[in-house]
Amino acid sequence: MKGNEKVIEALNAGLTIELTAINTYFIHSKMCLNWGLKKL
Repeated sequence: MKGNEKVIEALNAGLTIELTAINTYFIHSKMCLNWGLKKL
């Protein structure tokens, strides 16, 4: 991908943070369902 390498690194870092947050959210959702919690 062409572009400013610092910009690409910053975008990749932001993407990593967002994907980690989504993954954590789904993991905690599955854990709560496994514990029998339907709502918080």
